[in-house]
Amino acid sequence: MRLLNSCIIEGAMGSSPDENGKFYITHDRTSKNSQGEEIVCKSHFFVVVNGKMRKIVSDSFEKGRGIRVVGYLKTDEKGRAEIISEHIEFKPTLNN
Repeated sequence: MRLLNSCIIEGAMGSSPDENGKFYITHDRTSKNSQGEEIVCKSHFFVVVNGKMRKIVSDSFEKGRGIRVVGYLKTDEKGRAEIISEHIEFKPTLNN
C-alpha cells in the first residue's frame, strides 16, 4: 500500500524566512459556540523553503500577505510538525 503525505494550506505570512528557510503562516478559522457566539481559532503553521524558493519568499515577504503552500509534513528535531514546501503561490498585492 502506498502512503500519502501531502498537504495544502492557505493563510497569511507571519514572518520572513530565517537562515534555515523556516517561516510561519497564520490561519484563522471561525466557528460558533453553543451560545451561537462566533469564535476565532488562530493557528500557526511552520513552513520550510529550500533552494531558490527561499530567496523568492524572502523577496516577496510582506507580513499579512496571502500565501498558499503545497508540500508534505515532516517532524523537526523537537518533534514538531512542519510543512516542507514543494510549491508556493502568493496572492496578488495591490499597487497604488
